[in-house]
Amino acid sequence: MGDIFFDLGNFAHHHRLNEEQVDNFLYEYFGEVTDKQYARLRLMWPMSELHESMWGTTQTGISKLEEDFQGYADLWFARFRTHVTDYRWEQWLKDVGKKSK
Repeated sequence: MGDIFFDLGNFAHHHRLNEEQVDNFLYEYFGEVTDKQYARLRLMWPMSELHESMWGTTQTGISKLEEDFQGYADLWFARFRTHVTDYRWEQWLKDVGKKSK
């Protein structure tokens, strides 16, 4: 969606990466893992989930297919809520605001 961290967050959420896998993923992509990079991925991860949620909600209203699009949206909204209520959320916001060295 125009931000590499949105794409990385999208990959991370679709593959349900754990903490160690996220660190490895960022290291392989950038050659290092900074607090700011980690925070940007963790903040964009739920934005990608929100994108999936809104797609499901839209399909509920416009699709002619016999699919449970609302159930799909509800699943992704629940995942979104889990991430934005993480106790580290405020720290990630601070970390992305720090100036790079």
